[in-house]
Amino acid sequence: MLRLGRTVLVHDRQAYLDGLTRVPLDRTAAGTTGGTARRLDAGGLLFDQEGTEHRGARRALTDGLGAAGVARLRPVWTGVLARRLAPLADGGTVDRVLLAAAMAGATTAALLDLDVDPLAL
Repeated sequence: MLRLGRTVLVHDRQAYLDGLTRVPLDRTAAGTTGGTARRLDAGGLLFDQEGTEHRGARRALTDGLGAAGVARLRPVWTGVLARRLAPLADGGTVDRVLLAAAMAGATTAALLDLDVDPLAL
């Protein structure tokens, strides 16, 4: 292991796994996403949860992004791609940033079961 400022480089499989699984994490410490969520009084986020609550939220997210979730999201993605890439068939151009934003927004809306414009989201 080598520390370069705030960055830690690990070149050993076991040390890497230990760092990910055995080092206790303070999800609400200053400078963490959970800490920011708590500071902004936005509690209940995946970033600041602990214990059973955190594991349940992770499982729900995994279900949404597992094989069944991906199968459910695939039509969302293909629909966005079909609409956003249509100008290419006529020699037009596509703004990849808007395409990425539309894909991210449509995915988020589908995961959260929201009826909202993906770009507005």
